[in-house]
Amino acid sequence: MKVQRKPRTHKFVLPSILLLAILLLGILWTATAGALAQDGTFIIWVFDENLRDSRFGYYDGATANSTDPLFVQHDIEGLACLDNVVYGSAGLDRTAVSKLYTVRIDVATKRTTLTKIGDIQTADNKPFYEVVALSERADGSLWGYADESPLRGIIRIDPATAVAELIQPVDFKIEGIEWLGNTLWLVGNNNFYTWQPGGSLTFAFTLTAAKEIEAMDVVDGLLWIGIHNDDRGVIAVDPATGQIVQDRGFPGYDDIEALTFCNPVPEITPTPTASVTPTPTEAATATPTATVTSTQTPTETPTEMPTITPSATATTVPSATATPTATLTATPTETQTPTPTETLVVLPTRTVITLTPSVTPPLPTATPTPKVPTGEEPEEEPTPPFNQQTFLPVVMQ
Repeated sequence: MKVQRKPRTHKFVLPSILLLAILLLGILWTATAGALAQDGTFIIWVFDENLRDSRFGYYDGATANSTDPLFVQHDIEGLACLDNVVYGSAGLDRTAVSKLYTVRIDVATKRTTLTKIGDIQTADNKPFYEVVALSERADGSLWGYADESPLRGIIRIDPATAVAELIQPVDFKIEGIEWLGNTLWLVGNNNFYTWQPGGSLTFAFTLTAAKEIEAMDVVDGLLWIGIHNDDRGVIAVDPATGQIVQDRGFPGYDDIEALTFCNPVPEITPTPTASVTPTPTEAATATPTATVTSTQTPTETPTEMPTITPSATATTVPSATATPTATLTATPTETQTPTPTETLVVLPTRTVITLTPSVTPPLPTATPTPKVPTGEEPEEEPTPPFNQQTFLPVVMQ
């Protein structure tokens, strides 16, 4: 027999609201990321405070922003974005072995996190000093420039371990490098050079409008540079002409040590209102509210009881012509009169129990026994997986 049950939609109201909030947050994040990353306008930089104290910043297409905290004595001088991961190198002004970090900027809180990968050194532990520049290449490799002897020149770095090798020895000042196709561009002071694997450095041009260029990246075929003690911020240079491209720069800080464009932009931390922790009222083991009494309240009882007729004195007389059956969907809590031939079976799956005519059903009592299962336990309703979080781990060095 089918049992009529009331719809239980109230248990899914709060989860539905949470799902909607998560969906809206995803749409907002996608739209924001697209707005920030369009035309490659999202750029990350690092600049010096107090000689070797490093602070990060970014330009989101509209304004220049700085982030917290100030990384005291870190002396970050190189940045690169490889496979959507930002890497940073510490020069440390020749006082210690250079170090490789990952960099994460949270644009919602304007905070930066550095995670150290390791010291930049060869496979046999020979150190590189003053790694002042980093660059990513289209083949997925990470490159740098070590500006201090004895291993001075262009290096290739394993981004997973910080193990590096000297590829091209160079013996003069370089502070920025960046790949443009198969050509590596280098800049020191205001002189630009090019290099291709297997060859040697070639002088390209001198930018007379600048004195000390410390940062460089390539976007849309242009060389974007940061100049020491220059309030013009970040400007673009055409490598074909050696001239500044008007209306392509944007304001920044006057001592930018390194910069990199990255797409997609650093992740945005979800707001605390998007909590997906279900409340205790959402437990699938909630107690049924239906109370079964001897009057057989119709809210949780079968629509018909075949051949079982309750009398005025609350007794049940079995039919002489049919075998009485009872569906244990809402068994009254009653005191059983023990007989040697009768066993009460309570199954949670509402199994139909057939009683022989020789068994007289016991009289219901007025006092229910709360410890006897009612047999109307609700079907287990799966709890939707609301434990997904967009939180990313942050490790401060």
